[in-house]
Amino acid sequence: MSHKQQNMVNILLSVIIVLLMIIAVGAFYVWKNTGNQNNTGTGTQPNVNTWEISVKIISDTRCTNCFTNELETNLKKIPALANVEFEAADFADSGISDYLLENEIKTLPAVIFNRSYIDQGINSYLLPMKSGEYSLNIGAEFDPFAQRSERGFLKTDVENIAKIKEGSYIKGDAEANITWLEYSDLECPYCAKLHNSPTPKEVMEKYEWTVNKIFHHFPLNFHANAQKAAETLECAAQLNGSEVYYSLISKSFEKYNNNNFTLSGLNDLAAEMGVNKSQLAECVDSGKYKEKVINQMQFGQANFNVTGTPGNVLINNTTGEYVVLSGAQGTQAFVAAIESLK
Repeated sequence: MSHKQQNMVNILLSVIIVLLMIIAVGAFYVWKNTGNQNNTGTGTQPNVNTWEISVKIISDTRCTNCFTNELETNLKKIPALANVEFEAADFADSGISDYLLENEIKTLPAVIFNRSYIDQGINSYLLPMKSGEYSLNIGAEFDPFAQRSERGFLKTDVENIAKIKEGSYIKGDAEANITWLEYSDLECPYCAKLHNSPTPKEVMEKYEWTVNKIFHHFPLNFHANAQKAAETLECAAQLNGSEVYYSLISKSFEKYNNNNFTLSGLNDLAAEMGVNKSQLAECVDSGKYKEKVINQMQFGQANFNVTGTPGNVLINNTTGEYVVLSGAQGTQAFVAAIESLK
């Protein structure tokens, strides 16, 4: 199970546990206030018969981490739903996509109830729909309307893959089948955590001829030096080549891994690698790479929905299929993503 799949299961289980806790607490207070454990007629909640409740779970056969069966099993742990018959529907079924659009449901799986009152615990998690029904908020992530391959992966155009490689410094075999595209920021502590972990080395050694690496800039606006740092990297590469580009990235993350990054320190590291300081300063001051840095960030936002750093996009260069891994994830998550894309 991948990291993302585990997250989905954890979110679902967390919701169910919270609901069960609320139900238990509510039951205790009903018992306490009535003063009679056998008294079932004086509680504050209406008596809802099982036959009055209908539940529909809408999923998508292309979704590899929707876990519909597990979802139904866990929902049935809620007493009010234990004996309810669940109806299953798929995004490909007739009328389902229109139904989702009309009710502004953008992610799957979706759990739909016919009424707003199921149990005093679950009620607060139900969201009203235009159809008069109610959807259960479970933190679903699968977007069925996005461009996807038959295997269910998000998919980008071949033209976009060419744009990514154009003007980029590629680490590893340029013709590798899979590209690890990292959107990062030299001031980002989580990026430093990823780079200082065994993951990059382990992944690149395991997939030496299968995966190449591209580092693209994603300067966060609350990191004061991130934009200029990115331009400094580009200038260093112009002056001394791609090897210095990646060495400078690694050395910077190694030295400045605790919010202590400085531009002067980055310049000193570049000088230690043989980059001429005055030429580097002249290049950065010219602003010649400002637009390139901004364009890379905007491309990541527009095409891969990257919102933070590190944003890791694993792309099959033949099919255009891709997987996004957000944050400083471990080797296992990258291996799972690469194996699934192969």
